[in-house]
Amino acid sequence: MGSRDEPHSCSYTRDCAKAHSILAESQFAQGQLWHLPTSNPGLTGRQWAQLMDETLGANPNNKSGSLWAHKLWGYIDKVTVELYEAGCQPKRVCQFDSSKFEGAFNFVPTSYRQGLKETLDFWNIL
Repeated sequence: MGSRDEPHSCSYTRDCAKAHSILAESQFAQGQLWHLPTSNPGLTGRQWAQLMDETLGANPNNKSGSLWAHKLWGYIDKVTVELYEAGCQPKRVCQFDSSKFEGAFNFVPTSYRQGLKETLDFWNIL
């Protein structure tokens, strides 16, 4: 997810889907710029790894693979190639501000912890 030490905002897909629906049905929203709901502050790569370890009940042993290794492994595992794409994101702070959307539509973004849990539940990993 980019840098291990710089925070990066990520939006939960279900929140984005709900937000698109809300915006499409709102006359008030027409002609304005909206940032889709994003839980803040963003997490660093280290924080994501720790959150995944805690959620999965795993023993933390976080290692960082090189981008070329992710790309190479991506030929075998198609999910891993997505890690390569995510790793190519800018390696600096990237924080989205969705407070305008949250205030206008009384929307609370899903927390990273809850979003991860729901995603793992969906894939029957938990």
